[in-house]
Amino acid sequence: AFNEVVVYQGDILGIPNNKKWQKAFENHSAIAGIRFIDAFAAQAAREIEEAAMSGADEHIVRVRIVKVPSEVNLKIGATAQRYITGKNKKIDIRGPIFTSVKAKFE
Repeated sequence: AFNEVVVYQGDILGIPNNKKWQKAFENHSAIAGIRFIDAFAAQAAREIEEAAMSGADEHIVRVRIVKVPSEVNLKIGATAQRYITGKNKKIDIRGPIFTSVKAKFE
């Protein structure tokens, strides 16, 4: 849930800030400042606001394992994707988050 988006050796990665990945976090200019949980919270807030405006009684937003960036409210532009993959680099934003938000409207 606390994985962060980092550009490391030309790859865009969603990685935890731990000893295994410490080298990726030493270069502060490569840290995007986006954590999976923060991106999910923004997505949940948007969905809950939309549900409230539509007159719903309750709304649940859930995410388990992130497989693609859009599952945690992230988008990488098509031009950036082509550039990164054209340089034989990867976009690997995957990982566990297992979080749910439930809103009840009264």
